[in-house]
Order: sequence, then C-alpha cells, then structure tokens
Amino acid sequence: MDMERYEELFREEASGILESISLDIIALEKGDQEKLEELFRNIHTLKGMAASMGYEDMETLSHKMEDLLSNVRDGKYKINSEFIDLMLKCSDMLQTLFENTFGKKKKINISEIIAKIDKFGKTKNFGDKPKDTGNLIYTVKIIIGGAPEFKGVRAAVVYKELSEHGRVISSTPIYEKLINGEFDNTFIVDIETELPSAKLKKFIEDMLDVEKVEIRKSKVKNKLPSKETEIKSGEVSLKGNVGKQTKGPVYVRVKMDKLDELQNLIAELIITKSAFNEYMNTKNQSMLEDAIQKISRLISSLQDEVGNMRMVPLEEIFNKFPRFVRDGAKELGKEINFVVKGEQIEIDRSLISGIYDPILHILKNSMDHGIESPQERKKAGKNVTGLIELKARREKNNVDIEIFDDGRGIDTDKIKEKIFEKGLLSEEEADNLTEQELFSYIKLEGFSTSSSVTKFSGRGVGIDAVDKMVRRLGGHLFIDSKRGHWTKITIRLPLTLSIIKAMIVSCNNALYAIPLENIQETVDVYSDKISSIHKQEVTVLRDDVYPVIRLRNVINADEINNGEILQGIVVGDGASKAILVVDNYETQTEIVVKNLPSIFDNVDLYSGISILGTGKMALILDINNLI
Repeated sequence: MDMERYEELFREEASGILESISLDIIALEKGDQEKLEELFRNIHTLKGMAASMGYEDMETLSHKMEDLLSNVRDGKYKINSEFIDLMLKCSDMLQTLFENTFGKKKKINISEIIAKIDKFGKTKNFGDKPKDTGNLIYTVKIIIGGAPEFKGVRAAVVYKELSEHGRVISSTPIYEKLINGEFDNTFIVDIETELPSAKLKKFIEDMLDVEKVEIRKSKVKNKLPSKETEIKSGEVSLKGNVGKQTKGPVYVRVKMDKLDELQNLIAELIITKSAFNEYMNTKNQSMLEDAIQKISRLISSLQDEVGNMRMVPLEEIFNKFPRFVRDGAKELGKEINFVVKGEQIEIDRSLISGIYDPILHILKNSMDHGIESPQERKKAGKNVTGLIELKARREKNNVDIEIFDDGRGIDTDKIKEKIFEKGLLSEEEADNLTEQELFSYIKLEGFSTSSSVTKFSGRGVGIDAVDKMVRRLGGHLFIDSKRGHWTKITIRLPLTLSIIKAMIVSCNNALYAIPLENIQETVDVYSDKISSIHKQEVTVLRDDVYPVIRLRNVINADEINNGEILQGIVVGDGASKAILVVDNYETQTEIVVKNLPSIFDNVDLYSGISILGTGKMALILDINNLI
C-alpha cells in the first residue's frame, strides 16, 4: 500500500477520534468520570497513529495531553474549569494539526500550547508522587477465531475479563470498534496488572475462540506504555476499518450484510434479464409480464438497499454542538445545560452538511437572545441554569429536529409592532392574528424583533435566512413559543431527497408533482359550493371548512371553465389543510428529485424538479409554502 493510501486511512480514522476527544472533554466537565479512560484511550490511539505516520507535532501534543490525564487519573490533580479549558485548547490544536495533513503542509508552531501545558503542571501542587505499585504493563496481541459475525462479542468478553484482572489502559482499535467487530480478527490491549506474563497468557488462551496470544512486558512506575508500543498500536489501527473524515472524498460506512444483499439483488437482476431475453425470443406474453413484474420488484428492493446505505446518524453533526454551546455560554456569562437526544436517528447523507448551519444559527439565537442571564432567571423564579435541548425524532417519512430553550420566549407584542411598522397590516388586523399566524411573520425576509446588537451574534441571523436554508433541503421550519417561558423551533426534513412517491397533476398544459405524504385524499369540488370569506375561497367537506386554492391562480395562468365539478386534492395536515384545485389528475409514480435551477432561487412555490419516464419535466410543489 502506498503512502498516499496510508494518509487517507489515517484521516478517515483520526477524524472520528478527534471528534470523540472533544466530546469526552466536555463530558468530563459535566462530571462523567467514566469518560476519563475513554479520553485516555482515544488520545493514546491518536498518538500511536500520528507516530506511525511521522506527524511529530501531533504525537508530541498527544503525549503531553496523556501526561495531564495521567496526573488526573493518579489523583494528583482534580478536574476543574482551568484544566478543561487547557484540554480543549489542546484539542483545537490537534484539529488544526490534523487539517494540516491535507494538501500542501504548512509549518504550525505548537510551542505556545506546549508552554501552557508545562506552566500548568509547574503551577499546580501535585503532592507526593505515588508509590510504585510494582505492577507491570503488558502489550497483549490477541487473534480471535470462530465465526466472523461474532468476533465483536468475543472481543468484548476478552476485554471485560481483562478489565477484571487489571486496568486496561488502551486498545487498538478503540473499544467501540472492538465490540462492533470493526477489526480484522487481531487487536491489541495495553493492560496494567499484577499477574505474571505466563499466567496472563494462559488465562487469555483459555477463553473461547482465542487462537493466538502474544505478550510483551516492561516494568513501569506510574507511566504510560513505551513509544515502541504506541507505534505498533498505530500501525494496527491504520489497517482497521475506516472512520469519519473532515475533508477529501466522502465515505459512508456500510455493513457487510448490506453489500451481500446488494450483490444478491444484482445477481437476481442478471438472471431475470437472461430470462427476459428468452421470453422475448419465444414471444410468450404471460412470461414476459411475469419477468417485467419481477424486474420491477427487484429494482424497488435495490432502491431500498441503496437508500439505506446512504443513511447516516445525526450524531455526525450533533456531536459538534456541545463544545460550541459550552464556549458560547462562557463568553456570554450564562449557565446553560445542553442536552442532546435522538442523535442515532438516521437521515440521508446529502442532508447532513446542509443542516449544520441552520441548527448553529438557532442555537446561537437561543443562547444569546433566548436564555436569560443568571440574575434575570433568578428574578423570574427560574433555575439560574438555562436549558437548551437539541433532539431528533422520526415522524412518518420525515425527521424532526427540535431546538428547545426555557428562556424568555418570543414577544408577540413586538411582532405586532413590527408588522404595523412595516405596513404589512393595520393595528386591528395584527391584533386579530393568532399566535401561530404571528410567528409565521418572523420568517419574512428582513423581519427581526431584536433591537440589540451583541458581540456574540450581532443582531442574530434572521429566522428568514434559516428558513431559506431549510427549504433548500426540502424541509420546513415551525415555530412555537410561550412568552417568558420557552421557545421551540422545529426543522422538519425528509428522510431522503433522492426518490419519493408523488401524484402527477396537470395545469395549464404543464405537469406538477405533489408528494404523496402531503396528500390526504382526492375529492370532487362543486363550483356552486365555493364561497368567499375575507377574500379567501372556501368550501365545506364533511362539515369542515377548507380553503380552496386554485393552482391556476397560483401560477398566474388564465382561468378556464372546468364545469360544475372540479378536481381537488386535500393537502396538508393538522390545522394547515386546504383543497388544491387542478386541471387533471395524471398518475401516481415514484420520481427522482433534482435540485431546482438557479432561476428558481427566489421562488417559494417549488421544492424540486423531476424528469418523468416520458421525458417530460414536472415541478415539485412545496405544499407547506403553498397553503
């Protein structure tokens, strides 16, 4: 394998480790002591990988961080905000050094951060050095046999047994990858124990499906494994499965059973194709129809499998926010408890990078303009520590990402003032709006109720900008709030942007697609049953009043006489329902969603475009914006 491929493997795995390091440090600050060992393992693994690649600065800094953690672990120093700040600065520098491995290398000076670490150690009273326990640190190489699908379980058993007979310092690959079976039957464990090597080796060899054990040992006095051990650990780690990366080509982890299923489907397609050719020669109509149906089923299954492979957990971006909130709260002088839920929910890979900015801006506004200062909260009878929740949940074919804060809420009086000030409505009309109707005005371009400018977020990124970002992803933004108590902003996204089921309709000799998830039913609309309320056409359906939206009016086409009975589609859900009147229903089908051309950038009516099997184009209607 050439060096370029080794570098690629390093970046893929190191990216995920660096993200874990940052999260572990934040968790430590919150009192999660179990993260100390995990953090130690991650830094130790990264150091070995960096050493094997010749990234000396990254290796040196990782080693210094290990020294800090070793002092904490040995009880020489307790974790406090000063320690966490220093560790986070080290984490930032590691990230900078990591990003410098891409493309043309730049010289980065780490002397300043090293000096801070050294100064930190000198100014702390670490007390007497602990006595030498006489324990040994062994580097144990273990080869697992048996069925490959159970190697993760067997590795977990070995790891647990070793933990009960000593202190596991690190493993290569890391523990999470071990238990998931993400290694090639060989893994390495560094363990401190009082057992002699022969007894330890026999103990491991007696475990189920352990094929081979190799042990090296060295007498230590409260220090970490030798550099030779670290380099070998790094080499093994690089040969393991790849992880996440920051730049360069985008990779998606795919389980082997998914690839096997894909291969089976392709094999069936090839067989059916051969059969299809045979039936063509014999001109057997019945067999041809059966073959076409089978091909259709196989393509559908193939589509599902490929779609599943594109799905990635939201934790890929959710994991970036704890550090941001922690630093922001400190800068603002606020106390904030940040809670993340539902990070394991998966969405299409194409959406992951696009939702980072909307969430970031909403969080920034929640921290700056939502959560009050400790003094304000105490005066209002609230807990001085504010709460911000970032959580995700599945809703049918969508994913809802909810950002909740228990801050001051949205001042609806200020919204009314702004509406009147901009000349959008009279005072009386503004007073008659419901809360939800008022919140919808916040999404208008240039509409902001913030009168203050702060260093942290200026006037705050407007919700209108966030709404545009979300709509570009085929999603929708919902706002709810109770003044003085809380605000909840929900981003609703489709699970996938690539293929959806839709109804094709025609209007003014053009085709339009309506996602089936937005359709309740099709109905006959009687012209003589349509009336007008406040300039809005309405009709009654099963004792409920529905707004009537004529697609011809929406696209500014000329009205035509469609007779007494119009073709309508009940669209929307909950309180937001309407009947969309079209010229004709055409068909229901699956469509491939494509991005709109730039000429549609300022048009809110459409969410995408599709080329149908006939070769004709259909614009995909954005129902939420339409109603």
